[in-house]
Amino acid sequence: MMRQSRGSPDSWLLESRLRNALGAHGTIRTKYARATLSRDTVLSFRCRLRRHEFTLSVAQILDDEWCPRCLEARLSRLRVIARRANLTVAAPRPLRRSMQVTLRCKKGHERDTRLVIHRALSCHTCRSELRESIRAVSRRQGGGIRVFSLITTTFACASHHEFKLKNEAVLSGSWCPECVQDSVISEINAHIARRKGKRECIYVASRDAPAAMSCSRGHRFLRRLRELEAGLWCPRCEASESKG
Repeated sequence: MMRQSRGSPDSWLLESRLRNALGAHGTIRTKYARATLSRDTVLSFRCRLRRHEFTLSVAQILDDEWCPRCLEARLSRLRVIARRANLTVAAPRPLRRSMQVTLRCKKGHERDTRLVIHRALSCHTCRSELRESIRAVSRRQGGGIRVFSLITTTFACASHHEFKLKNEAVLSGSWCPECVQDSVISEINAHIARRKGKRECIYVASRDAPAAMSCSRGHRFLRRLRELEAGLWCPRCEASESKG
């Protein structure tokens, strides 16, 4: 342990502030005399997290500066996460533990946040705009939002079906898969009934999904709804008719 010499009340107060600033973040590695301790005194420290050793003045420690390697690593990780969300990070120098950094999106919206590692970063303005767009679409469809997120949102349709869809899909016109399925099956059944055939499948995912069916002669085949709408039917019957 370091041997401390007596000093003035100011030096005692300065040392107390220094140790409070250190807290549980690290330790002082340099022996010093309390009587000569000042804000300009340069000391060696060791961070507790990674055991990096570094040199800073007392004034820098009191100004919330800390292990440069740890802070740079934290900023680098924050930039990686921000880049995934199409955000850039601007950080003033020198880095401090409780400093504010600026996040900027592609549209130029900016907001300040602490230099901490976020699991999910987003531009608040763009997030609000996206939420309002998604809410407007869900209202036009007669439904609503249950749980909003940046990528996939949980909705409830007018028939009280609860489902999840990607926001891009909703903005492109997609909606409740169960309602779409009911509608597609109803339309397919109408086409099959006019042809006096039979639907052989239970589930049809979408208008572009093939459905199993059979004609009045018992031939089984696959047709999509758009093919039925175009007038196509049993391939074997059509082939035999063309030969005849």
